[in-house]
Amino acid sequence: MKPLITSLMTLIFTCFVVHVSAEESSIANDELQELRTRVKLLEAEVQNLKYGKQADTTRNTNSLAAAIKRFNTRSAKDQIGRTQPELTLSEVIAAIRWLQPDDVSVTAEEFAAFKKIAETQELPPEAKLEVISSFIPNDKFKFKAWSVRLRVPRSAMKGWTYAFPIRQRWISSAPLTDRSDGLKQLRGSTLDIILPPALEESLRLP
Repeated sequence: MKPLITSLMTLIFTCFVVHVSAEESSIANDELQELRTRVKLLEAEVQNLKYGKQADTTRNTNSLAAAIKRFNTRSAKDQIGRTQPELTLSEVIAAIRWLQPDDVSVTAEEFAAFKKIAETQELPPEAKLEVISSFIPNDKFKFKAWSVRLRVPRSAMKGWTYAFPIRQRWISSAPLTDRSDGLKQLRGSTLDIILPPALEESLRLP
């Protein structure tokens, strides 16, 4: 805030100097009007900072910050999500930087593009944050979790995507009573896995 106040004081002083010489120059009158406008704009910014009104940095819909804001809004309406800490920009950037090539199954080019998100804080087109809250890895147990991923389109495989892990938290687990119970749980879970139409059809549950 100090640089902003300094700029404001400099402009006010400049306005005074120009005003003193305004009678001697028609150009000074134009400059004075322009400086007065700039002072008003800076005064408004100072007031915003004074009362805690920060500029909206999430207007760019492709920004990582905007994606996180949308994710948190959706999560607040989820049974599990509303009990979880909100996702933050710092957490997502840390998760991106932490991930190593051996942790994922993508090309070197795709991995480099993923890593770049942490530096630019911009998402590729169609990339999004998603969550899976139910897992049934076998016919014995079902799990509740809060598994946040950043799903990004793959450049090496057109029409495919890859979900990079961001946050993984186990909530609970329980034995499966039978296979039909597992299928019901799977149908009711929060899944957002994008598959090519042909493969999706072949994997459709009966």
